[in-house]
Amino acid sequence: MALRMDLSRENLLDVLEQPEFEALRAIFVSRRYGRRRIIFRPGEAENMVFIVASGKVRIFFAHEDKELTLSILKPGDIYTTHTRAFVQAFKDSTILTADAEAFRRALPDHPALAYSMIRVLGDLLRKAYSMIIRLAFLSARRRLEEYLAHEAEQRGMKSPDGVRVHLDLTVEQLASILGSTRQTISSLLGEMASEGLLHKEERGVYNIPDPALLGHR
Repeated sequence: MALRMDLSRENLLDVLEQPEFEALRAIFVSRRYGRRRIIFRPGEAENMVFIVASGKVRIFFAHEDKELTLSILKPGDIYTTHTRAFVQAFKDSTILTADAEAFRRALPDHPALAYSMIRVLGDLLRKAYSMIIRLAFLSARRRLEEYLAHEAEQRGMKSPDGVRVHLDLTVEQLASILGSTRQTISSLLGEMASEGLLHKEERGVYNIPDPALLGHR
């Protein structure tokens, strides 16, 4: 559930195209990455701020053979590389990067932008705590149901038979977000379908008859 940074609810990409932000936009460089490509690793010398221009970018922790997804960033989302997390192109993606120090020097000229960054970082911390609680105390089934209910509420489209949700994710990608395995999530989706809680229309697209029934078991 990506963290969105905006100014008065505007997409940051649109904000940077406004004339008064021309100098700030000039410090960013566009970079393209293929699906699964690691963009930044913990400990790298580069300290960058980046904005997702297209595609999706995954922020995750890794230890030995285990990975934990912190967030999936979408166009308009902003993040910094100077953390202990990995940054990976979740699908073919383009990002706008700027040196963190240059970005910091530019912030005093754009106080509204600085305020929004503080708000976003607070939101990131809140969501990180929520993610840890879900992984520690909720079953994979409950995590899946809550995720689908959230997507239905935020991005679902009403259909004659309920709410249509386009996840734009493979089962493997969905499993990585939920801290589970592809086999487990695939089995749970089939289980929920047999119970009438959802119907798969096509790859990554589900119709949910009643989202209110999800996440309450």
